[in-house]
Amino acid sequence: MVGRFTEEISRAVGALLAFACLVIVAAAVWAWMTTDDLTYLLLGLFGIPLFTAGWGRLFPGEPPPIDVSPDEPLLLEAAERARASLDTFRQGVENLQLEAYAKVRLENVEDGKEHLWAVVHRLDIESVVVALISEPVYPLANPSARYRVGIESLSDWMLIDEQGNIQGAFSESALAKLYQQKMGYVPTVIRQRLSDIKNSYDEGAL
Repeated sequence: MVGRFTEEISRAVGALLAFACLVIVAAAVWAWMTTDDLTYLLLGLFGIPLFTAGWGRLFPGEPPPIDVSPDEPLLLEAAERARASLDTFRQGVENLQLEAYAKVRLENVEDGKEHLWAVVHRLDIESVVVALISEPVYPLANPSARYRVGIESLSDWMLIDEQGNIQGAFSESALAKLYQQKMGYVPTVIRQRLSDIKNSYDEGAL
């Protein structure tokens, strides 16, 4: 639980920094209005870096990386669940009111295959056409604006409706379990994602 405790401390520090920014800006505005001295207003700008630093801690971005084997059973199980529910994904792709994403396997120049999230442009029986939204860890062997990959290379899918509800994203649930096993906690970012996923695992990952 050390990692979770450290993360909570970081978020608490972020909240304090953001609050300090608001106090500084409010004091600067009050001083400017009561003295008509523009210098006070300019001094208030020093609160902006505090707010930026605080916001970044309070709402962290991507979680810290963990070393996961591509043969990790939890990820393989998630990929099986994704492929077993492709009919749901196909229906979602046909529904223009839903955002459609897929995690596909591509070759990189360093250690072989890498699984990356991408927006789906077209899906047929044997292949999917996508544009990447994830940054690869290593340069890809055949960089392109769009990729057509075989359906067997699809390891996950995700549908998002107008309210932000998510279907699919089986690998996110698996990653939550892996974080719990390896680090003793689930990062806030992943916890927030899972709260929007309709089919996330309910086996104590949170």
